[in-house]
Amino acid sequence: STVAGAIARKPVVITRHEGPALVRRAAGGGFNRNLYYLLDRLVLVRAAAVIAPSTAVREEVVALGAGRSRVHKILLGADMQRLGAADRARAEALRREFAARSRFVGLTVGRLSWEKSIDVVLHAWKKVLTEHDDAVLLIAGDGPERDKLERLARDLGIARAVSFVGWRADVPELMIAADVVAHASAVESTGLVLLEALALARPLVTTPVGIAGEYLVDGAHCDVVPHGDAAALARALLRVARDPAAAAAMAEAGREAVARGSSIGPMVAAYASVYDELTDTRRDRPPGSRRWFARAR
Repeated sequence: STVAGAIARKPVVITRHEGPALVRRAAGGGFNRNLYYLLDRLVLVRAAAVIAPSTAVREEVVALGAGRSRVHKILLGADMQRLGAADRARAEALRREFAARSRFVGLTVGRLSWEKSIDVVLHAWKKVLTEHDDAVLLIAGDGPERDKLERLARDLGIARAVSFVGWRADVPELMIAADVVAHASAVESTGLVLLEALALARPLVTTPVGIAGEYLVDGAHCDVVPHGDAAALARALLRVARDPAAAAAMAEAGREAVARGSSIGPMVAAYASVYDELTDTRRDRPPGSRRWFARAR
């Protein structure tokens, strides 16, 4: 798109959903990694504007060479209206389907790959089972580590208490069906799971990624635990199980925080502002100018 923009003398706007470091790791090592780094830097340096969904991604993009004045942090917005219309009857049916005899149900959602650290959740759930032997963990998602994670559940002796439910179109209903959402990811740009869980006022335990590093307050909106610390994750999950009323109150405060900080309306307005300013700048450009990019705010 950057090359096409250069040829057409049009400004190019790039939205980065992940930081460059994570994307380069996904590209592999050796020549591919180095080539990706060079191309990524070229694209970011030449873009008229770059939209980053978090402070962390913004700083990575700036460090790679994009001018700070051209990088706009716009938080991903939650569609509060759509989530509010989630099917409660469907949620009750899911609870009966997956955990009819359980008094405590956990849910983790995400691609089953290294950065999501689902293995940490499994280790934590083993500790949860020492107090709640009927607890059930639902894992929604699929990916390259599914077989490895299923083996780990068997090796830990908790396979009976873990259900890999695959990719789902009814994640909001699954969240409502669960008593807590656990998110152990090593890295996130925004963390759609965090947004949706709190928009639905579900108790959340997360690592300090995505919006948890932007405006969520540990102990006020959700529980935040260090990445890779299964013991800390288990303690937080057990706090939810022991005091569901306190967990529900915290989740409601989290819902209010998401409504203030990450609703979809302000996100759309912020995107429109970036494009409007680029369009206005191009209109004001002197005739014959060969610059194909404009400086954004």
